[in-house]
Amino acid sequence: MYKERIDAYFADKEQMLVDAVCRLVRIGSEEGEPAPGAPFGSGPAAALDEALKLAAEWGLIAANHEGYVGTADLNGMEDALHILGHLDVVAPGEGWSVTEPYAPKLVDGMIYGRGTDDDKGPLVASLLAMKAVRDLGIPLKANCKCILGTNEESGSGDIAWYFARHPF
Repeated sequence: MYKERIDAYFADKEQMLVDAVCRLVRIGSEEGEPAPGAPFGSGPAAALDEALKLAAEWGLIAANHEGYVGTADLNGMEDALHILGHLDVVAPGEGWSVTEPYAPKLVDGMIYGRGTDDDKGPLVASLLAMKAVRDLGIPLKANCKCILGTNEESGSGDIAWYFARHPF
């Protein structure tokens, strides 16, 4: 019963999605030296800060959990769905031919740059889907929470830390 409204909503959101993915891809978020509030280094912490800023701009309830993970909630109800994504990337390596790793570029409908498909792009798509549910006023009986990790590429200590303190 919502299909037409959802299709209409997304009809003009492609540039919004591209811009948001590019915001995150510009941040080199490989693991680095731990620091206060940045347990996996300054890169993952910067990506987390930017992703939470984006979530808040889109009307979601954003929270930073001591730099380990961030959360973006659709509402204040009890959780029924967790969407897990991560903002850290492995080192970019050599051989980039379309663009530099942290200089995202749209070519023939595809975004090139480090983390576009693992996992910054899918994470942004999840946040945009949550925004759509909020904007369209689709009634829910529970909360959808997006968990934004910062350490998936080197062990997922972020998620272990989070669920030890916030069991589902």
